Amino acid sequence: ANTNVVVAVGDYGRILTSLDGVTWSSHTVPEFASNISFEGITWNGTKFIAVGYDYNFAISRWVGVIYTSLDGSLWTRVFTSTDPLRAVTTSGAIHMAVGNAGTVLRSTDAMTWTAVSVAGVGGAELLTGAAYGGGVFTFTSSTYGGVKVPDNFPWHEAHLWNARWDGAKVSFDPMLDLLE
Repeated sequence: ANTNVVVAVGDYGRILTSLDGVTWSSHTVPEFASNISFEGITWNGTKFIAVGYDYNFAISRWVGVIYTSLDGSLWTRVFTSTDPLRAVTTSGAIHMAVGNAGTVLRSTDAMTWTAVSVAGVGGAELLTGAAYGGGVFTFTSSTYGGVKVPDNFPWHEAHLWNARWDGAKVSFDPMLDLLE
């Protein structure tokens, strides 16, 4: 949500907006939406960023998709990834999207996305959640609790990033406070 509108996304390309949280309007993407499932959305201060997946009949597989919108009503697909995407978050300046097969994507403009390697995250991980807070990006997976990626690390030094896990708990801040 931004200060004017709340946006919710879901299966079958569903996009709903509300000015008051009570009355909702439905919107669609320009493509055939019944194959699209949105899994996550965030507001970066200037636009909404939604991630999910779409079935690509040309290659007979699900692919990840990223859409953006300035107002929550008109949406544009800006990126397609090899694997489905499950979550998106932003620090305001840096945007991160995560998904199947350990996919981690990074962007500074929400239009151009680059795959990023994160130590401890392999192709078997299903990254299902993403959050940002306290200068730290945190990703959750179905394989282990979480991955910490400090926002101020030089991105070319991915070998310095740390994977941390503790059962079903998620590491969030630099002091490793654990959320159950």
